[in-house]
Amino acid sequence: MKHFFILLFCLSTLALTSQNLAKLVLTNRHFDGSYRLPFAALTVLNSNASNKQLAPEGEYTIKGKMANAAGFTIFLDKWNNLTKSTVVDSAMIDKKGNFAFKNKITSRNLYMLRVDEKHTWIVVLEPGTKVTFNGDFNDIMKYTFGGDQATITLNNFVKEMGVKNRRVGELNQEFINAQYSGADQNQLQAMQNEYTALQQSMINSLITFADTTADPLLAVFAISNLNIEEHANFIKKIADKALAQDSSLSLAKEIAAKVAEATKLAIGRPAPDFTLKSPTGETIQLSSLKGQVVLIDFWASWCKPCRNENPNLVKTYGKYKDKGFTIYSVSLDKNKDAWVNAIGQDNLSWPYHGSNLLFWNCPVAGLYNIKSIPATFLIDREGNIVSKNLRGAALEQKLAEIFGF
Repeated sequence: MKHFFILLFCLSTLALTSQNLAKLVLTNRHFDGSYRLPFAALTVLNSNASNKQLAPEGEYTIKGKMANAAGFTIFLDKWNNLTKSTVVDSAMIDKKGNFAFKNKITSRNLYMLRVDEKHTWIVVLEPGTKVTFNGDFNDIMKYTFGGDQATITLNNFVKEMGVKNRRVGELNQEFINAQYSGADQNQLQAMQNEYTALQQSMINSLITFADTTADPLLAVFAISNLNIEEHANFIKKIADKALAQDSSLSLAKEIAAKVAEATKLAIGRPAPDFTLKSPTGETIQLSSLKGQVVLIDFWASWCKPCRNENPNLVKTYGKYKDKGFTIYSVSLDKNKDAWVNAIGQDNLSWPYHGSNLLFWNCPVAGLYNIKSIPATFLIDREGNIVSKNLRGAALEQKLAEIFGF
């Protein structure tokens, strides 16, 4: 799935979608072949890395050992920006599980050790960095780093946050299951409360770290995990501070540009109008739905997380459609038969389905800055954006609030 942000939550944060939330994923491959960075260490890092007088060029070394991985190739990827990574080196893991990397670099950056899309670990490298790694291919969370303090801090936090992140995913699924089994409102509310508390705890940690760390690279890494519309002012403040410390920090420049772009879709702003054709050729304009609460749902037949979420949308639509709620599904399909078949297979009974069958080149996706799917925008009766990327328990909770349940 295309995405320029880093973290895999299921919150209202931009990175918090309902993608594979039942377990901590350090980084997932996108549909475009790029990789997503794992989330940042939010323990306050007493690092003065930004003040180091680095040599113009220096050698880094990574010495690692990975159990149960003999014969595998391990890659070292460099993160060029928030979307793309580039393979800069590779090594064979020997019979004893050992591997090593050594090369020269001129600047500090984020890198990734990667065996495959499920086995990845983040590394901070700069001239002179020495890093050690010890892991187990059969247990993604059984690993330790040594040497570089920033790398150690980041990865310690990944383990620490894994428990919360896993619980967020479990709660999302438990809520859906409870809805289908007819659980009482008190039970559902208790789940929603725990879900919301976990969300806020993770967001608070991100904010605290970004606001207190002395390391501009890690500060930028942290704000990349926040919802860019909800925290636009804070993100801009941290990005500006990071650039003042290190004017060459490309990640900070990219985030600053994303803030300017994304605030066009801020909460409270009018939802950009658009028109698409239905499978039968009918023209459907978003503004024609004013007077209803509308969930704009960006999805596609080929998107597994979208298809997994559809039963929950069907359930939610059935509960609130008579209250004035509807869904406008915008498909990023490129094959009409696949699109139409998925609508029927998933029982998407609402009348508003639109697509121009242009895949990621869909102009509406560009208008709404869609980088990954599923993605949603909840629009009030006046046509203003009231929330984004709500799914599962979060969507149910927001609609209950709107309709007074």
